[in-house]
Amino acid sequence: MAWRSARMQIGNGTFGVRSAAGYQFTRRTPQPAGPSNETLRTQLRRVDDEIQDLRAVLRKTRARGSRATSAAIRGTNPVMQATGDGAVLRSRVEVNTEATQLSTRTPQWSASGGRDVTVQGLWEGTTDEVLTFTVTSNDGRSIDVTDANGDRVDTFKLHPDSSRTRTMKVLKGDLYVEFAGGVELQEGDTFTLEAFASRDGAIDPDDPFDGVGLASPRFEEGTVIRDGQFLLNGVAVAVNASDSLNDVLARIEATVAGVSASYDAETERVSITTIEGGSDKNLEISDDTSGLIAALKLDGLGQANGTDGPQDAPMATIPQFQSVTAGRISVNGVDIDLDPATDSVADIISLIDALDDVNAHIEDGGGVVITGKAGEDLTLLDGGTGFFAALGVQTGLHAGRAGEGRRLSDLAARKIAAEVSQLREALDALLDNEGLIGNVADMRTRIGVAVEVALRDADGVGDFASLTAFDDFDEDKVRSRSRVTRELRHAYTDVRTLMLGETPRGGGLLDQLADIVDDGLSAANGFDTLV
Repeated sequence: MAWRSARMQIGNGTFGVRSAAGYQFTRRTPQPAGPSNETLRTQLRRVDDEIQDLRAVLRKTRARGSRATSAAIRGTNPVMQATGDGAVLRSRVEVNTEATQLSTRTPQWSASGGRDVTVQGLWEGTTDEVLTFTVTSNDGRSIDVTDANGDRVDTFKLHPDSSRTRTMKVLKGDLYVEFAGGVELQEGDTFTLEAFASRDGAIDPDDPFDGVGLASPRFEEGTVIRDGQFLLNGVAVAVNASDSLNDVLARIEATVAGVSASYDAETERVSITTIEGGSDKNLEISDDTSGLIAALKLDGLGQANGTDGPQDAPMATIPQFQSVTAGRISVNGVDIDLDPATDSVADIISLIDALDDVNAHIEDGGGVVITGKAGEDLTLLDGGTGFFAALGVQTGLHAGRAGEGRRLSDLAARKIAAEVSQLREALDALLDNEGLIGNVADMRTRIGVAVEVALRDADGVGDFASLTAFDDFDEDKVRSRSRVTRELRHAYTDVRTLMLGETPRGGGLLDQLADIVDDGLSAANGFDTLV
């Protein structure tokens, strides 16, 4: 931008002020002294008020007529399964595959301090049973086993040395009961064990791995889970013997990004899944030191990989696009090569979207939408490939519609012309002051530059700028209110864009002028306005 220097007479000397080329704000009859600060503030407030008034009128005033519309084509055959599947690691079989179930493998004596008991083996009975073990001798060695009816079904004696651990066969060897060494049992001590022939073994995901008795998680017999860790996609996940399964599943989700983990009580299996689908998603477990992964039947699964949905997979692999053949489609005369063996639907839609004046995308439901430029036609040719037919997109010429007669009413134009005139007069009063230095001189320059740049970048507003003298602040007044009104009726959309900007957030000439005036008001007490 070119600049030229203006010299201002201040007292017996001069003060140099830069102004934008084409904007000579000095008046032909300089005043001997600048205005008072209060006068300057009043003038600034008036300009600010006029800016707000003009902005309000422009925002609520719309031209009449119809807008140009685009040719928009929506496919009637959505691409099925809009996204691919995630990678999944799932227990190979039920976590507890035992055919029967015991209420506990570590029953507790009715009296505290008795010898610890551990039950091993499987219940081989054909019916559910409640077994009661009762010490029946004074020396604490004889034990009877009775059923729910009180009938004795077994009896055995422990070794005389109570300090030694003993394992006894019960019910002809179906179960083994281990009595740890410890305090002598007392006559009348009992514990109860429920055995279920009708209930498969199943774990409790809320009980701790090292729980005993009723707090046992009921993993398969012989399962031991200890303090340790495992790696999931290379990320370490800690395992504590005191954890429950649900504790570890929650820790997986909190530790490994993009992964969900759950236990399904119906299938009795654990699943670890990537949240997003696609062939680039994978899962792999390694380096388990806790024993948990084997207990959950997740060992030996290797790496699990996600799969692409039809949008991203080669079209030849999707039933919907089996009839599509290699060839060339055309959009508005631009050719696009297509090979269903390697190209996905998303690939081709992306190439269409990259063309000038064309938008193309796949909606959430899988439907394809192709849109042309507003007011212009859109032509789609299949080239014998069958691509558009598979999407349910009609080929051929699709007509856009041009806008019609968007003009301003005479009453609205006169109202806006009056507001423009009042703003122009307020700016005249402010810029007519001579003998100003410092911030005021800078404010003049900023206003000049803002107007020059805005007019340079605007379209279709030349006559409006000339008629309102916005293009030359040496002009005294708006030249012709009636001519301004006529120009506004024909060029209102361009004038509105000039003043308000391209978007509702602003950025037009009025916002720039308001910023300059606000700076002036905030700095008014610092102006040196007197000769």
